[in-house]
Amino acid sequence: MTTKSHKAKAPTKAGSPDRRKIADLVFAGMRSGMSAFKACQVAGVNQSTFNLWLNQDAELAAEY
Repeated sequence: MTTKSHKAKAPTKAGSPDRRKIADLVFAGMRSGMSAFKACQVAGVNQSTFNLWLNQDAELAAEY
């Protein structure tokens, strides 16, 4: 029996380029009429993770 190994993805830190890029995708989706949930799905981030980012980053929260 073989199993796939899954490496845990390192969390992105506040203000990191990856986080910013993903957040920009979420915001773009929302501006085009998507719900926050759907925009997060399209951007490839869990909505609870995105909400955590908003709580940790005042700049992202202000843009939201």
